[in-house]
Amino acid sequence: MNKIGRKLYFDVATGEVILDTGEKMGTVVATTVEKDIETYKALSERNRETFDVIELPYGFYNADFSACNSYRVNPETKELEFSYPDPNEPEVEQPYRAPLSVEVEELKQRLITADEKYKELDKVNTPIADLRAAKIEQLKEQCTIAINAGFVSTVIRDEMQLEFGFNQNDQANFTQTMLLVIADSANTMTTIEWKTKNAGVVQLTKEEFMQTITAAKDHKLTEQNKYWQLEQQALQATTNEGVDEVVW
Repeated sequence: MNKIGRKLYFDVATGEVILDTGEKMGTVVATTVEKDIETYKALSERNRETFDVIELPYGFYNADFSACNSYRVNPETKELEFSYPDPNEPEVEQPYRAPLSVEVEELKQRLITADEKYKELDKVNTPIADLRAAKIEQLKEQCTIAINAGFVSTVIRDEMQLEFGFNQNDQANFTQTMLLVIADSANTMTTIEWKTKNAGVVQLTKEEFMQTITAAKDHKLTEQNKYWQLEQQALQATTNEGVDEVVW
């Protein structure tokens, strides 16, 4: 069974679609532009230089064609654009824009994690340069996750070492507080209140806080060193299998 996508003939000056051949399926054959001009009066009665055509693969933008009020071809970019109804103002004509289906797919790609992107790749047939780049992005992401997971300090409360969160906000708070502690030459700060992962909110002396800062720095550097080593392994791998064997 043949499947033939639609052709959109449009005015080169305005982008207005003058003929949409629609999609065809079954015992059908593709037609040439010359044949379409012979077949459709909307084309044969016009000067050939006044219109152009774009061809879409079967099924492309079906959701957009169903949801839109109208569509056109941008006369400058030769890209298809749609006008979608606004539920709050259904009678008001909306400006033309790129296909929403494309924007949704791009958003999905931005939201998908580097780990998920890597796992979706064909590890055998993907070019090694692309596989390596995806592996490195996966490692970067896993390094960030490991850093953000937090660390254990040498500071002890109730016979247990305190555990601290270390996400982006935590890191910023640690840096800001450390600068305040360093700048406190008059010793007006006697203790620092901080929420831990295993002992709730605790009061830290300046010395204990700086011990915790050292533990945080060591934790981050440990994970970064691990990433740098694995990154080099991925860069030095000469086969797809070798790239895939590099794991966090």
